[in-house]
Formats: sequence, C-alpha cells, structure tokens
Amino acid sequence: MANLINALISLASSALGIYQFFLICYIIMHYLFLFKIINPYNQFVNQIYGFLIKIFEPVLKKIRRYIPTINGIDLSVIALFLLIAFTQQILAGFYVR
Repeated sequence: MANLINALISLASSALGIYQFFLICYIIMHYLFLFKIINPYNQFVNQIYGFLIKIFEPVLKKIRRYIPTINGIDLSVIALFLLIAFTQQILAGFYVR
C-alpha cells in the first residue's frame, strides 16, 4: 500500500514539474513575442504558443482576480510558479516511509 501511495505522489509531483517547465516555456515565448524576437507569423510557433495559452490562461485568469498587475507587471505567473513549487513540497512531505 505504501508503494502505491509513493508512486501516486511521485506521479503527481512529476506532472507538476512538467507543468512548471511548460510555464517557463510560456513565459519565455511571451517575452520573445513581446520584444519581436520570434516571428509571430510562423505557423509552428503560433501553434506552440496557442497550446501554452490554452494550458495557462484559464488558471492565470483565476489568479489575476486576486493579484492585480503592478505597474504593468503581471504577478500572476510568479504566483502560479510559487504555488506549483509549494504543492510539490507538500506532496514530498506525504511520502510514506
């Protein structure tokens, strides 16, 4: 039973790690678009960015209700990143020895 619980905790932690990696990709692509470093008319780039928007914007919209932008800086992305890290730490505390 302990092995099953540890496996599920490990799976959830890994899924959160992947989600966090995609969040970093979303942030980087957002700024690359913002500073016009990558071509916004490239279909492949638009598909990747559209996928990332579909993954993160629903969550970020909920966070933006409680954390407003400050001087044009969107803090919801930082809050989501910290929330994922905090959840991973909580999950690590549930490992059964």
